[in-house]
Amino acid sequence: RWQCEEMELVAKELLKCESVQKQASEKARVEQLGQSAAEMGAKFAQFQLAQAEHVRKLIAEFLPNDFRVTLLNRRRESKEVYYKSQIDALAANGGTIKQKYDLMWEQQFDRRKGLADLGAATGIYRAVIKILAGCPDVLLDFAKQINAPLGPTEEMRILYGPNLYELTRIANDVHRLFRAVLLAEKATPSPRLSANLAHFGECLAKYCGAASEYLDFMTVIVENSPMFVSADTLAKSRENQGAGDVAPFTEVAVAARDELKVKVEVPHEARSVARAVSVYYEITASKDIKFGVQRQDGSWLKPLDSACARGAHEMGRAAVDDGSVAFVFDNKFSRMTRKTVQYRYVFVIDNEPPPSWVRELIDAGHI
Repeated sequence: RWQCEEMELVAKELLKCESVQKQASEKARVEQLGQSAAEMGAKFAQFQLAQAEHVRKLIAEFLPNDFRVTLLNRRRESKEVYYKSQIDALAANGGTIKQKYDLMWEQQFDRRKGLADLGAATGIYRAVIKILAGCPDVLLDFAKQINAPLGPTEEMRILYGPNLYELTRIANDVHRLFRAVLLAEKATPSPRLSANLAHFGECLAKYCGAASEYLDFMTVIVENSPMFVSADTLAKSRENQGAGDVAPFTEVAVAARDELKVKVEVPHEARSVARAVSVYYEITASKDIKFGVQRQDGSWLKPLDSACARGAHEMGRAAVDDGSVAFVFDNKFSRMTRKTVQYRYVFVIDNEPPPSWVRELIDAGHI
């Protein structure tokens, strides 16, 4: 979004060049390029507003529908008006686009910090928030984890951040190319202006296409993300958990320069049927660790490989052809650091419905 605004500004500056003003066709092309950059920036802005509104509506489902929600909304709206006044004041004082986005990032972090502080409340203050404000524990727990290393925003960043980082790199390169065209034209009007603009236009079109695909994809992901569940979905999840449909995590510690093998037996009812059986698993760790799934004879169903880097989850499925398998957590490469690992698993007979937590991972595309 930032780079789109920069490119829109470059187009405005390029239109001031005498050589561009004298060529009606090139002037029209520059105007079109500036408009394309502006439209892409607007699409980023609309995406951010839509996702914020989506989350706001989900949170509202957990709150009491009375005067307390009205007070909370007024406080939130007042805060947003203050944030906007800061941006307007910066623009009025000649602030740069970079300064604008630095300020917007500070404001966003301030929002997250406020949520985290609210969720971390304890004692009487937490009781006041729950009773007077009507905030349930599940909402306070979510707020507390908003900035956590394995929290919802971190999980999104790990899974989908790399695509955005690549798009940002491309946007930076396209912006630099457009600015180079501007600087060259300011220095000495070039007979290659038409060719330069055509090349930039092709690059901008490819970037806008890739960025639009990413935003469309992320819209679906956020709206269907298990991190933002509705009150009804949460209630159903708790009912399922009471029925044993949600497997709890088991926590183990793996010492530095050591390896831990956890043997898991295929249930008798699964072995007694003449159908294939698969094991579904989900692993988290405090830091990176090597993980694999091993047969009884020592061969690998899932080869030992680095997992849980930077707090990411390791999720997968392996077809079981024996009475038991072993989850192998290898920390031999770490000379000093002890790793804490949490894991859960379930054996599922092929063509039988898996439990809800597995279905969620499959629906999200993780397995």
